Amino acid sequence: MVFPKYVKRSTLYIDVFLIILYAPSLIADTFCGKPPEVKNGEALVEAFNTDFPVGTNIGYSCHVGFILNTIGNSYAVCVSDNGTAFWQPAVISCEPVCNHLPTLNNGKLKLEGRSPPFMLGDSIDYTCNSGYIADQMNKKITCTLQENVANWTEFDNSCKRKY
Repeated sequence: MVFPKYVKRSTLYIDVFLIILYAPSLIADTFCGKPPEVKNGEALVEAFNTDFPVGTNIGYSCHVGFILNTIGNSYAVCVSDNGTAFWQPAVISCEPVCNHLPTLNNGKLKLEGRSPPFMLGDSIDYTCNSGYIADQMNKKITCTLQENVANWTEFDNSCKRKY
């Protein structure tokens, strides 16, 4: 009868030893480090947090004049694959946008149901009111990047009275 008790104790000892031996690697892989950084924006997390458990969602916001790239998510998730924890997506981006519409005296912007923000490369046509004419032949403005800030191409923002 002493022999079975000895076996139980040794099995228990071996099980506990294995758990202690392998537990640190299991614990380390269930946490992600700092979330991905984003240029022209920030992760919505307290600065002192450095470890995040699998399943954690971290939201992002962009600085004024930028918008989160909507192709991906507006948040990153800590996920695990084969025992390794990582952030998905690994890259979050804030893209420059034209938030405001320029004013046009004696004319109208042809928005066609669109509204700000406008992405780089977006264009808007404009027309002059009856009795007015634009000085420029191209009656279009485009959202472009100028000195790292998104802004509308320059245009004469007024339609002149016809003579």
